[in-house]
Parts: sequence; structure tokens; C-alpha cells
Amino acid sequence: MALSGVHQIITKYRNRTSDELNQCLINLCRLLSSFSTIDKQTDAIVVSFRELYLILLTNRSDKRVPENVIILCLSALQDLKAIHPQLLTIAVACLAEVSPSETVKIDAKSLESLDVSRIPVFLHLLRQQDLPAEFGRSNCVLLAKYLNDAVTGPAAKQSVLAFFVNLFAAEDEKVLYEDCYDLVCWSVANWLINASTFDEAQHEKSKRTTKSVELLSVTELDGSTPSEAFTVLCLARAYAEDQQMSITSFMLLYEILLTLPLKNMMEVVQDETLAMPLATLQGRVRYVSLEEVAFDYCLRLLKQSEVRPLKSSYDCELQDVVLSEAVRIMDLLCSRDKKLVRKAFRSVQDVNDRVVRKIHNMQLLLITFRFMLNHGDSADFELDNLCHFMCCDFLPGSGLLDNIFASEFIALLRDNRSLVRNRTKMFSRYFPSLFKVLAWNPRANMHLFVELLEVITTSTTYLEIFHMLIDLPCTSAALEVALCGESSFFTSIRQLATDKYKDARLKFYFEFFLRNEGGRGETPDHLTEFHAVLSDVTAHPRVVYCSQAISALMSIYFSTSTVTRLDRLNSKKLAIAILDRMHSLYPSFTDLMQMQMVMADGFCSIIARMPNLLIEIYEKVTDYILKNHFMYATFLTSLVWCIGERIDGRVGLDNTMAMSKFYDVVELLTYDIIKTQSKSLVHNPQAWSMDLFQASLNTMTRLGALSKDLTRRTVICLNNICKKTREHPDQQRLLIIEQINSLIKLLELPSVTDIVMNLSISPEPEVLEAIKGLKSVADEYQELSAAQSP
Repeated sequence: MALSGVHQIITKYRNRTSDELNQCLINLCRLLSSFSTIDKQTDAIVVSFRELYLILLTNRSDKRVPENVIILCLSALQDLKAIHPQLLTIAVACLAEVSPSETVKIDAKSLESLDVSRIPVFLHLLRQQDLPAEFGRSNCVLLAKYLNDAVTGPAAKQSVLAFFVNLFAAEDEKVLYEDCYDLVCWSVANWLINASTFDEAQHEKSKRTTKSVELLSVTELDGSTPSEAFTVLCLARAYAEDQQMSITSFMLLYEILLTLPLKNMMEVVQDETLAMPLATLQGRVRYVSLEEVAFDYCLRLLKQSEVRPLKSSYDCELQDVVLSEAVRIMDLLCSRDKKLVRKAFRSVQDVNDRVVRKIHNMQLLLITFRFMLNHGDSADFELDNLCHFMCCDFLPGSGLLDNIFASEFIALLRDNRSLVRNRTKMFSRYFPSLFKVLAWNPRANMHLFVELLEVITTSTTYLEIFHMLIDLPCTSAALEVALCGESSFFTSIRQLATDKYKDARLKFYFEFFLRNEGGRGETPDHLTEFHAVLSDVTAHPRVVYCSQAISALMSIYFSTSTVTRLDRLNSKKLAIAILDRMHSLYPSFTDLMQMQMVMADGFCSIIARMPNLLIEIYEKVTDYILKNHFMYATFLTSLVWCIGERIDGRVGLDNTMAMSKFYDVVELLTYDIIKTQSKSLVHNPQAWSMDLFQASLNTMTRLGALSKDLTRRTVICLNNICKKTREHPDQQRLLIIEQINSLIKLLELPSVTDIVMNLSISPEPEVLEAIKGLKSVADEYQELSAAQSP
């Protein structure tokens, strides 16, 4: 219901007309022009501002606002002490939406005379536009000093810290100064390790009351007293200022650590320095860098997490989120300094073991797995058990149902594909489990597998992956039955979920398509029977979209380096597999034409690399043509074309037998087209039958030109086809005669006559009659052309 309400609001404001927007702006200008510090009109102004903000937020392109409205918005922010907080927030949000703009100009020079309470608003708007040229070192120094100013409140300090982090991440040399950067790092380190364990102001008050210090002190999540110092995992009734800054520093710590390599490019100012020594921990430990502070702080967080919270589920969620960030920071630090891996690995492994035993947060599981993947080699840690857990125990069940986790897991494998391939068996052994993620949610994960196919496809897995891609819609249907069977709104799916446990053969098929590990071989026999069982699931949206995505994935598969470099034996296996699988496609393919084209291109590319392979598999090819007359005509046309273009005319027993067999099936196919598709050829010459007819004529003529034994049969066949066309109207007949006329030139009739006349056995009368008929085709074509020309 909530999502439906949000959708209605977005639709409402996205469809606002220009007149409605102008009316909203007129009302806002009228209210702002008469606005004073009295709150009588505040509610009406807030409503108008809210409407303007929603229009700006939902507008996809035009966010232009009249200059007078922006000027009024800026003027409304002048007296921040009197303005209503809600009005302040919404006005700043509207200004941020129209920035950067020529009208919205925040004067950086006003920073020196700016009231401290205005710093968050000023910096928020300043971040939305390009920094002006006058924003130089003096402004940076002034902002850096705010970080350690006793007068500046936590909100202003937090905004200043966030502003600096954005500046450093932008790599803008105009505003990067080394001493300002050092002061930011010192401040962050100081807040991280020297935050108080109780509020000093409240402690002073407690001296005049009966309250004890213990009631004011912070505690661990389990209620115990902090063992060392304050961290983000400590709880307090009211956080002191330094405690709030400690929490903020941890939130921004990862982004600050990312900018450390930029320090060498920063500008150094000699006349004045803001550099300060890094803080010490209660006067005992001295740190020389922010990395050391961050590393020890994260180790302390991992140690604190050994005891689970006792109070509420919110504390458990807080602990998981903090652990995820801590492990992410340690992953970054260990990547830069491998010496830290030994110190951190045991603690992170303990966290991972606890997560695996009882998963509280999937994001934490993903981050600890990434840490193990990146640094397990340095710690001599084997990833086999963890990979088995991820791909066989967790991902196929609850991990698959969490679409965000599944997509992020595949994205992690894609981003680290070289490391995953070298250190784990994820791609070579557990790829069926990964493909289930694609089958379950093809819309979200299609782009990830486009890049993964290259590394998943190897010389040992290429054939199984080929079958998995063809069967992916069937896998999607099987997953729908297995995961949503009892709760599905499809009656047939609920029935299948019950029957799969009763029928042993049906159970075998489900287990095969839902397997987690590779090496099970090719697709089982009688697959069409299982397709018939799942016929009611073909209309499911997930299955339909999966079928639409297969053609693109198959095209990428055939272009991968592994497939293009297969040896002769493996290429032969793949070519035979293509022919076999055209018989057993799951009937959910809506764009079957595209699928046929992709499969045909894959087959032709294999034969183009190894033309002699066509002779070796000629029995498979001819059997396919005989069994599939006019079925999958696009693929059949490409197959017949491939025979004519790639056939090798060398002398040899195998070549002679193959060419003779090829000619037999192509000639039979040609006669069948003339017999069964004559009307289609005449009335719709652009139909698929015309393409197949032309390919058959070309291939038959090509075979006849290469073999003396087949020349006479080609002549007779062409002559018979000419006779068949005499019943057609001249306009349609011209197309066929033109085709045959060009083929006659390929046969070179004078030499054909010599071949026939010089045979040891006298030519048959029908051959001589056919030769005479073919000699007159050119004249007949000229007559037809002349009759058609105006």
C-alpha cells in the first residue's frame, strides 16, 4: 500500500503541466513577498515549497525556476534564528535541486562573516555548484579550524567534515592543500580514539545531584562497561559532542582513506602550517598515521562484536552494519599493506564463522567473503569450504530469494573475476549455481553475465554451459516450481510442486536442472517430455524474459575466446550439440527467429574455422535436414547455405560419400519445396520458403560443379524446376528463372556438355533433353525480361 501511494504521488507530480507549475510559483512568490518572522503563514509556505520540491524532484529534464523565486528563497534564509526549521529544510532542498544554476550563486567570501549556525546550509548549497575561483586556501583554512573550535556545534563540524571529504574525492587541485588535509586526518583520528566515555557536562551536573557517574557513562551493547574507549558500538542515553563526531568520523573513514594516495599531489604551503601530531590513546599509544588509527579501531570493533547484544534487534542490526563497515575498511588497509593481513585475518575469520553459523546480515556475509577472497592467499586460507557454502548451501535458497544479495554477489565475482578464477573453483565447478541467479532474475543480472561468460566458459565447461544456456528458461520454470510452488498463484505450479516428490523420473529432471555443481554431463534424454510437464509455466513473466535474453547470451557465448579456439574434437562436439538441441528447445521462446539465427551463426562460424569438419559430421547434418523439413526454416536455410559455401571438393572416399549424401538431401528438399510450397513461392516470394528455395538451388549447383558424378543430376533437377515454373505468372516466374540463369553460368554449360558426351557410357536421353532445355533458359530469361520492361 505504501509503495502504491508513493507511485501515485510521483505520477501526480510528474504529469504536472507548465500552467500548474506557474500557478504554484505565483502562489509561492506571493507568500514569500509578504513573509515575515511571524509564523502565521509558515504552514502555507511549507505546503507551497513542498509542491515545488516534488515537481523539481520528479521532473526528468527541465528544472528551471524563475529567477525571482530563487531570489526570494535565498532571502528567506537570511534570518535563520527566526525561520521555522521545516521551512528552512524544504527551502534549502529546493535550492539544491536547481543547482548548479547561473541564478543560484553562493558567495564564498561571505564564509568569513558567516554565523556558525549557517555553516551546514551554506556548505550544502555550495556542494551543489562548482566551487568559485575565490574559494582558495583562506577558505579551506577557516573551515579546517572549525573542526577543533569549541564554539562550533556538532552539526556544523559534521557538515565541514563531509564537505572536505567531497573536496578530496573530487581531486580538484585548486582546493587541495596538504596542511588542511593533515588537520582533517588529525581531527578524525582524535575523535576516533579519544572520545569520552561519558558526557563531561552531565558529569558536572551529577556532582550536585544524587545521580551516579555510572548512569551517565556509555555501555557496550550487552550492557557492560567499555573496556578501553568509546566506539561506534557503544551506547549512551545522550551522546556528547566528541562522541557524535567519533561516530561521524567512522562513517566517513572509508572515503577519507580512499583519498590518502592523493596526498602526494596536494599543494604544500610553506609560510603557515596547520599540521598537528596525531592523537594518543590515553597517553600510552602513539600513532604515526591515520591508517594505524583506523586499523586498531576496526580491530577493537571486531573484538567488541564477540558478544551479541542482549537488549533489542536494533542493536543486532547496528552491530552487523558496523562490522560490515569495519571489515570493508580493513580490506582496504590490507590491500595497501600486506603486513596487516596476519594481524586482521584471524579476527575477520571469526566474524565470518559466526555469520556462516547464523546469518544475521547478508551484506556482512558478502563483505567477509570478499575479504577472504582478497587476502586468503596471504594467510594460507583455503576457500573451498566457504565457496561450497556460498554456492551450494546458501545461494540456492535464501540467498537466491534476496535479489539484492544475489546481484551483489554476482557483481563481486564479475569485478574480481581473475582472482576468483585463479583462487577458487567457483567458475569451473559451481557455475550451475551461478546460472540459477540469472534464471531467477534475468532482468537484474543479464548485464553481469555478459562479462562473466568469458571467464566461466573454459575448455572443460564449454559444452555444459552451452546446454545450460539453451535450457535456462527451463531452469527458470523449475525454480519457480521449487521455490514458489506451494504459494504460487498458478494452480499448475502448485500441482507440479506436489508431483515432483511422487514421480521419480520427474524428481530426477528437477534435480538435474537445479543442480549446484557442474560435471553432470549433457542434457538428459527425453527432454521434450519434461518440457511438456512444464508447458503451463511457459507464460510466466520470468520465464518469458529469460527466453528473450538467451539469444544475446548465446551470441556472446559463440564469440568468447574459448569457443573460438576449440580444438578439432571439441569443435565437432559443439557442432553436433547445436544440431541436436534444435530439436529440443523449450517452447517458451517467443522470438524463435532470433534464436535460430544465433544458433546458425554459431554453427557456421565453427565450420568456417574448420571446413573439413563438415565432412566428418555429414551424417548428423543430413539426418537433421531429413527430419526437419520446413521446421526451424531460418536455421535450415543457413545450414543448407553452409553446405554449399564450406564444402571441400577434394578427391577422397569420405568426401565423395559426403557430397553425394549432401546432394541427395538438398535435392529432396528442393523438390519438396516445389511440391508443397508452390503457392507460397508464387504469391509471397519474400517468405521463408523463398530463402530456403534459393539456398537449396545454390547449394545443389555448387555440389554439381564440384563433382562430375553429380553434374548430370544437377542439370536434370534445374531443367525440371524450369518446367514447374511454366505454370506460374510471368512476374513471379521471372525471379526463379533469373536464379537458375545465374546458376547455369556457374555450371558452365559448354564444359558440362563435354563432360556428359565424353562419358564411357552414353548419356541418358533425359540428360540430353535437360541440357537442351538449360541452353534455352538464357533466351527465355531475356524474353521474360523484355516482356516485363516498359
